[in-house]
Amino acid sequence: MLRVDQWWIGLIRVDGHFMWKNDNSSVTYTDWDIGQPNGGPNECVAFANPHQSYKWGDGPCDADHPIYPICESRPTDRPAPIGK
Repeated sequence: MLRVDQWWIGLIRVDGHFMWKNDNSSVTYTDWDIGQPNGGPNECVAFANPHQSYKWGDGPCDADHPIYPICESRPTDRPAPIGK
């Protein structure tokens, strides 16, 4: 079973500024963990497992340090299906 400890929230750092990857808009809300962002060369922002209070931290965006994306969806007017 895949164990996921971090989830990418779609936030990246470009030229020292954090912005949303989908539209390059500025960040208007943050939930950084203590000591984060730490000023390192990290480019992606993820929130982490319960051992880190589900707060945000910056981390590398590369295959050696996988983080998994959270998907955003639009609300629907239809009710959710109910199991049989």
